[in-house]
Amino acid sequence: MDDDDIEKYIQHIIDIKETSLNLSNRSLRAVPLSVSLCSFLQNLYLNNNELIIPPTEQLSSMINLETLSLEYNQLTILPDTLWNLTSLIRLNLSHNPLGQIPLELGQLKNLHELWLTNINLYDMPLNIFNNLNQLEKLSLKS
Repeated sequence: MDDDDIEKYIQHIIDIKETSLNLSNRSLRAVPLSVSLCSFLQNLYLNNNELIIPPTEQLSSMINLETLSLEYNQLTILPDTLWNLTSLIRLNLSHNPLGQIPLELGQLKNLHELWLTNINLYDMPLNIFNNLNQLEKLSLKS
């Protein structure tokens, strides 16, 4: 799927107000800006791409997002807008060379599932889980 096809697919999602968008396995290096028009999304899958740049602007309007999956990319930092996604229930950051997880992750109080498998973890504040009272599943495998 080339860039034009991806844009057409995103426009189709916008037109029908689909609540899930799957852009996995597209060799994306960046998330198309048009994704930011999908503020109604509940599920966003960006797995197995080549993302280096976190989707900061694209996530800023997604207040209804419940699932965000970014596994198997090349992210080394997380977008600041991630901490504003207070409806987020499932977050998968596995298989990215993140190295550390910022304390702000604790702001995602509705999080039930968190995957941090193989992220080259070397630093994570111990009190990061203090506010994650809903957390049921946690994967920290390396």
